[in-house]
Amino acid sequence: MRRYVFAEAAGGLEEVGRSVGEPGILLKLFGSERAMRSVLPPRWQVRSEGHFMILSGDMGPVPALPSEYEAVVVANGDVVEAKIRTMDGATVASGFAAEAGDCFVYDRVSTDEAHRRRGLGRAIMKMLGAARTSPGARQALVATAQGRSLYETMGWTFLSPWTTAFIPEA
Repeated sequence: MRRYVFAEAAGGLEEVGRSVGEPGILLKLFGSERAMRSVLPPRWQVRSEGHFMILSGDMGPVPALPSEYEAVVVANGDVVEAKIRTMDGATVASGFAAEAGDCFVYDRVSTDEAHRRRGLGRAIMKMLGAARTSPGARQALVATAQGRSLYETMGWTFLSPWTTAFIPEA
């Protein structure tokens, strides 16, 4: 239903954690699982699921894709979606990004397992980055462990663990 994002495990996180009692609410923290657990009541389940990363600068030009793929980029307001499809139209890699103020956030970047190790994830990232309207916008994302390895080779820097808390369905 909602997500609350916190920069630190302090007053606001603890207050929301005490006041929320129903499932469907996610608490997100730029911090460790231990820090999150230390301020929440026991009804919350906590999992460390990501790596918050930033990029200063540019990732470089969008690479040419192997001939069996085509790229599609669609902008809808401040949200951009990039897809790589096979020639028969199946989407095999995709990602989203959104620009708000001076921040450009990448989200849900993925490549089908059967199409990995072909540079498609890297191409999706560069396609999204090329769609920024403000070249000076700060770039950010939350990566999985596997994604973090790719992004570090592209110049991204790890800043913090990314931890989520939720109340499980009864």
